[in-house]
Amino acid sequence: MRPSAHQLECFSAVMRLGTATAAANVLNTSQPSVTRALKQLEDATRLQLFERREGRLHPTAEARELMAQVEASFTGLERIGHAAEMILRRRRGMVRIGCLPAFAQGFIARATASFLRDEPDRHVSLVPLTVRDLMRALRDQELDLGIVAFEVAASDELAAERFTDINEIALLPPGHRLAGSGAISLADLAGEAMIAIAVPDPYRRRAEAIMDAAGARPRHVVETATSHGVGSMVAAGLGVGIMNPITALDFLGSGATMLRLKDRLPFHTTLVTPRRLERPGAIRHCIAALNAERATSLERVDALLGQTKSAKED
Repeated sequence: MRPSAHQLECFSAVMRLGTATAAANVLNTSQPSVTRALKQLEDATRLQLFERREGRLHPTAEARELMAQVEASFTGLERIGHAAEMILRRRRGMVRIGCLPAFAQGFIARATASFLRDEPDRHVSLVPLTVRDLMRALRDQELDLGIVAFEVAASDELAAERFTDINEIALLPPGHRLAGSGAISLADLAGEAMIAIAVPDPYRRRAEAIMDAAGARPRHVVETATSHGVGSMVAAGLGVGIMNPITALDFLGSGATMLRLKDRLPFHTTLVTPRRLERPGAIRHCIAALNAERATSLERVDALLGQTKSAKED
């Protein structure tokens, strides 16, 4: 006789919670029903799963081994359920966007707002991911499109096109001594407190290599996990950050200043989509909204950097 789903559910609950009473409360059933299901499971498997001592159930070694398989089975069922839900949502018009963490706040929120103004009945799912996880999700078609950090080549599975090719900027805290400068070099930041993404970020290593070559040492470095963390710490006055200008826009309202860098520090991103025979209209419209917001953001950046340049000349 095969174990039933009810028997396995009761078994899993008892293994996690320790008693049949607690399992019954979670499963919204009675304690005798749980106890009966455990006995039926033992009969079906011909294993002794619990030792009953002093009114408590103590799992045997066989029970722990079986539990590992039950958990794996439940995980598989959850994945199937999640996949079915995603198929249903996509049929109803969901757009699934993956994004590098640097763009996952202000930029993507503005682009999504624009998209939903034109298509208010759409559902949007946004997932910030690392490059490796984004590429895997796109290949597995778990996402409809993704903005990936760095340059990514197209393949048989994925279409790729350049999304940004912009120079990084210096983000200065409120009242910084260099705030009136038109443009600075990394060497000008010698002796400054710096805010940086924790290693092994390749953009950080690049900036540090340029500063090392110029003999420019920071006073100290505060590390954080994301570009938004860098921006928040700069806005709080903890130091200077080197970052992409689109993300930096989110922090200008708190008194931070964006300055052009003389050093060549390109920040590349790539728009990646799974190859399909035909790209659905919702995906095309979403990409158009992303492109439009990118253009708007870069116009703001150019205007702001132009203002700092004019202020220096005056």
